[in-house]
Amino acid sequence: MSASPADTASIKVPDYSDDASAKLLLEAAMYVIYTSGSTGKPKGAIVPHRGIVNRFQWMTETLGSDTAHTTLQLSSPTFDSSVWQFLWPLAHGGKTVIPSQRMEKTAENILKLVHDYQITLFHVVPSLFDFLTEQLEYDEAMRAALDTVQYVWVGGEKLSPATVASFQSMFPDIRISNHYGPTETSIACLYYPIEVLPEGDIPLGRPIKNVQIVLLDDAGKQVEPGEREKFILAVQALDLVICGIQKKRLKLYRKSLS
Repeated sequence: MSASPADTASIKVPDYSDDASAKLLLEAAMYVIYTSGSTGKPKGAIVPHRGIVNRFQWMTETLGSDTAHTTLQLSSPTFDSSVWQFLWPLAHGGKTVIPSQRMEKTAENILKLVHDYQITLFHVVPSLFDFLTEQLEYDEAMRAALDTVQYVWVGGEKLSPATVASFQSMFPDIRISNHYGPTETSIACLYYPIEVLPEGDIPLGRPIKNVQIVLLDDAGKQVEPGEREKFILAVQALDLVICGIQKKRLKLYRKSLS
């Protein structure tokens, strides 16, 4: 894992030079989500507009601005991944499909929505990804429902390499990526596109644009290059938890999950 420059000044925003109050918009709170998050202590995570603007710009650059995507909103509104599912497609002439609250999240129901609304991009947690993949393995007729899907984003839990291998064998043209980031970090801030399945655990990936990752040891000191491999393996084993953003730098601390 390597850090990308934390150049928040590069975020493109409208010219608010004639409106002093509008200049405060980027630093103002966009939403608050209540979470125990990485610290284990319940709190309201306040996320500013600037972080979401940066996240949406990264998505546009990653997925392309010339494609109007249709997204299936599968995340609960209490999770921050729902923010981009609700809003990002609409900013690019796309659509967000919101299932009925009464709909049971069975493989059949989800895949029917994917087929009926020609979904091109959706995000699932690994446990749901495991379930859908298992159903697709045993029912070839269901696979046609994913004909329009271009991207599957997975995040929120540890991703199984075996599930990814199975899914890729059935859908080699669908691009899968692993995402990670607690609520404090303006949705997931680490991204790993799985083009070739790596040996062992699937990495958390690299930081998205304008996010800097600082790896620290138990004493709070930045790890040396020789220690980094061991340190990252601990991240993949979820022995490390992101604690939040401080002065626009993301810091990681070793923390027992017991």
